[in-house]
Amino acid sequence: GNVWEWCYDTTESIESGKSYVYKAYDHSNVYRRLKGGSWCNNTEVCAVAVRGNSQATYAYSNAGFRIVRTVL
Repeated sequence: GNVWEWCYDTTESIESGKSYVYKAYDHSNVYRRLKGGSWCNNTEVCAVAVRGNSQATYAYSNAGFRIVRTVL
């Protein structure tokens, strides 16, 4: 995409080879995962596997989110 993707994932580390288990919102962890790079990053950062993080209360011109809904 053209912007970093804000994700609900927290920034805790995930052990290699283990499945990630989503948890209820954790008020003690204000950081959320950013994925994928944006239009203002170099080409090495613009990849689906790239991860970053930031406080969930921050706003950036190069970060967005996806609306997801279950198909009825």
